[in-house]
Formats: sequence, C-alpha cells, structure tokens
Amino acid sequence: MSSLSKIVLLLLASFLITGQAFAATVTSCYQQACAILTVPDQIAPNAPFDITVEGYLEGGSGWDVTSYALLENTPWQYNGSHLVSYSGSPLDSKGFNWGSSVSKSYTLQERSEPTTLTFVFGSRGWQHGYYDVAVEATIAIEQPTLSVAIDIKPGSCPNPLNLNKKGVTSAAIVGSADFDVTAIDPATVKLAGVSAIHSNIEDVTTPFPFLTGKTSEYDCLEAGPDGYPDLTVKFLSADLFPILKELSESPLADGDILTLEMTADLKEGAITNTATVIGEDVVRIILKKNQE
Repeated sequence: MSSLSKIVLLLLASFLITGQAFAATVTSCYQQACAILTVPDQIAPNAPFDITVEGYLEGGSGWDVTSYALLENTPWQYNGSHLVSYSGSPLDSKGFNWGSSVSKSYTLQERSEPTTLTFVFGSRGWQHGYYDVAVEATIAIEQPTLSVAIDIKPGSCPNPLNLNKKGVTSAAIVGSADFDVTAIDPATVKLAGVSAIHSNIEDVTTPFPFLTGKTSEYDCLEAGPDGYPDLTVKFLSADLFPILKELSESPLADGDILTLEMTADLKEGAITNTATVIGEDVVRIILKKNQE
C-alpha cells in the first residue's frame, strides 16, 4: 500500500448513510418444503422498501400443489400436523398454487415502527403431503445520524499513530455553538469500533471546517481551545492498533493515511429525531520505533 493510499474504515453500516440497508436472508426447510425470505435489516423511516419471498418443494414438479402467505406483525403457530395457523389478514396469500415453487417480490410502503414479516410456504398435494414451513424476519427502523467534528490527537496536525507505541490514543468530539457535547453518552463512544476507556468534558480544540470527505493528512488543525466544551476520550492503543491492521485490505505501510470514523449514541431525548453521531479524522501510520 502506497503512502498516498486511503483506507476508509466504515464502522457504521452503510444503511445509516444510504437509503436501504444490507439485505438479510432467512431460510427454513421442513421435509421437502423450503421457505426463503429476504428483507433489508433496517429501513429508513417512512420510506418504501423491497422484499422477496421464495418457496419450493425439493424434488417437486409442475404437477404439485402448494400454498403461500405473507404476514406482517401477525401471531402464528404450527399445529400437530405442522400446518401454520394465524389470525388476521395476510399481506398476500394463495391457498391453491399450481406448481412446486413460488417466487415473488413486493414493494411495501412506509413504516415508522419496526415490523416483523413472516413467509409461510406449504405442500398441498398427495405426492408430498399437507404441511407448512415458515420463516420470519424483523426489520428495524434506522436511526438518523448527526455529523460532528472529531479530532484525533488534539493539538496535532498531522495526526501520527505509531503502531509500535503502547499507552493510550487521545481524541475529542468537538463542541461548538451548534452542538453541545454533553448530549453524548460517553459510554458509547467508539473509534474504529474500539470503545473508549476514559472520557472528560474540557475545551481542548477547535473544529476543522469540514466534517466529512477528509482525504489529506493535513485535513486537520493545530488550533487549541475555542471556548466551547469538547468531549475528550482515550482509547487503549493495544486495542486500537490490531483493529486497524485487521480492517486494512492490505498490510499497513509506514506513512499510510487512514480515515477513521468515530461513533457515539446520544442520551435519550437529547436531540429530537437523532440517536447517533458520527465523525471522521485522518491519521498517518508510523511503523518505525522511536518516531512520532
């Protein structure tokens, strides 16, 4: 890896930035019947989202008869014959489906609360018997995020990280006239997925003008206190440095530039319609001993 390369270590799944989350697929089989349900693991509040269902009979043919149903937030259970019973109206169902398989896609409209979907697929023919198999998945509602300024090694620019040094790595979530850092839950602060071991409220630094899109090791400031409290945090270097090596797509080289993300949760009700803060800063990797 050259010294000009940049590794963006995304610790918050991309669903917090893009519209729809990564897909999650759940599969279950009983005797010859298999049911598959694919959903996003999180969705944006009040935005449409897509799901797919698939059911099939192993060794089935076009002469088989099957059934299916798609349920939402509906209690269900198997009876003694492994047939599914449920109450309420399904989103979609067909009690007599000619053929051994079904595959369908749905676009569901806005949901403001987490929702649980269940896909039921069953055999309804003399060749394979009468029974069902069901799969279920719960889709969470993504929480809006707030971009904030962070400063790794406050007072230093560039920000060197010597992977051969022990001790702690200091950083700060930077306060401003528009952001009060006391709204953050210090116990939830993470840098590259590593939890902070210490926190304090003190004015130590000034925010860099741009919160995101940092690419240069000089996308930082040496400026000190600015009159607004910051949340200072410390991380064990012994915990942080191995994570950087694991997340890198290739071995780290001396002089590599990394963009690290810091995340934290807000205290409940601190900021309306926001649950998480996220920020980034750039560091230079140092592998040589006795060099800062």
